Amino acid sequence: MRKLPADAGREWGYKMKPQITKGTANSYYVCIEPAKGSFDLKLKETWRYRDLIWLFARKSLVRRYKQTVLGPAWLVLAPLLTSIMHTIVFGTVAGMDTAGLPKILFYLTGNGLWAFFSNVFSRC
Repeated sequence: MRKLPADAGREWGYKMKPQITKGTANSYYVCIEPAKGSFDLKLKETWRYRDLIWLFARKSLVRRYKQTVLGPAWLVLAPLLTSIMHTIVFGTVAGMDTAGLPKILFYLTGNGLWAFFSNVFSRC
């Protein structure tokens, strides 16, 4: 195995430590570790580029809802209408019990959780 210089990988934020293996003094292996913690969020850079993040988010929303009649109102209307439909069908017609919770809140929460997990697993 070839010997690497001590500053190899420093431009990517990694530090390399040559360590001696058991038995031989001339053989090395490279242990690559991050220079900083694993959860370095770089909040200063995020705050510095907040305008760019806002621009990307706005562009994404405009592109997504450009061809719809109601635009971004679908973000609120779609789960609300679905929950109202579930309230009528399951709460009123089928008579299912919600354990004392308000029916619309019960179905709105369930639809919100279902939409979250559905989107997470469909975009993997």
